[in-house]
Amino acid sequence: MNEKVKDIVNFIKSHKRFLITSHINLDGDSIGAQLSLRKALLKLGKRVEIWDESPVPEIYRFLPDWKFIRQTPPEELEFDGIFILDCGDIERVGNILKNVKSYKALINIDHHMSNQSFGDLNWVDIGMSSTSEMIFYIVEELNIEIDPEIATYIYVGILTDTGSFRFANTTSSCFLVASKLISYGVKPKEIAEAIFYKISFKRLKLLGLVLANSKLTEDGIIIYSDVTKKMLDETKTDISDTEDFVNFLKFVEGAKVAVLFKEAENNLVRVSLRSKGDINVSQIAKIFGGGGHFNAAGCTVSGEFNEVKRRVLEVIKNNVKKT
Repeated sequence: MNEKVKDIVNFIKSHKRFLITSHINLDGDSIGAQLSLRKALLKLGKRVEIWDESPVPEIYRFLPDWKFIRQTPPEELEFDGIFILDCGDIERVGNILKNVKSYKALINIDHHMSNQSFGDLNWVDIGMSSTSEMIFYIVEELNIEIDPEIATYIYVGILTDTGSFRFANTTSSCFLVASKLISYGVKPKEIAEAIFYKISFKRLKLLGLVLANSKLTEDGIIIYSDVTKKMLDETKTDISDTEDFVNFLKFVEGAKVAVLFKEAENNLVRVSLRSKGDINVSQIAKIFGGGGHFNAAGCTVSGEFNEVKRRVLEVIKNNVKKT
């Protein structure tokens, strides 16, 4: 057994009270990892809460336990261990930790190359497809029965973070795990339909605006678009409804970098970055305090919307010239 996994498993076995959290702007992997770990800990008789700064996007609300991901503080604010999952930078958790009274250890489990190993216990493996896949190995090591719900949560994390097994982080090991999960009761067709083939009309309208407003740089290498507060108001949507919209931009032939700028509250701009080939958008995101994977990353930048766009696009152009 991996020594880091062994340390985490031993800590779980010897403690009782746990908090689970993840990065702001939840995605399929962060949700799948949190829900699967929560249910596994409950099977061991542990006391466990999930507390995130961001709400669960609508497309993941078909998952049975999504309501246990809360944005309000739990009644108890003293924990033995705090799991921070799928989060390369502790700042991306938001303000959660500031409100915790006490804890014995931060347990950092992640697969992002930008992870800073900020925990007391750290298991960071960039060779893993997803944090959800990592939770699978922890659950196995704890000798917990993987029921259909746990299997579904882990499968959702792997499926979404690999782009339906299309991205560069798709590995032979994640296919093996996915195969096991199906044997435990996962229904791939139903999950795919819930995530990829169902869309609310308001979200469809927002996607239409994003695609209609998209622009290519003169050389055709960078494609970008906006999500403004006005667009959200017009379509009665919120930023969580933009999950995976940037991937539609990435499909454009010839474009190597796709960028989606999202206007948020408090003069903040959320930036989603995707790339093809040898362009490392994680390095670009890091310049602005973000991070992620080689071909998929993000950051949140403070400033006036159009000025942030200008700055980010300038950095991307300079980085593309070097490749």
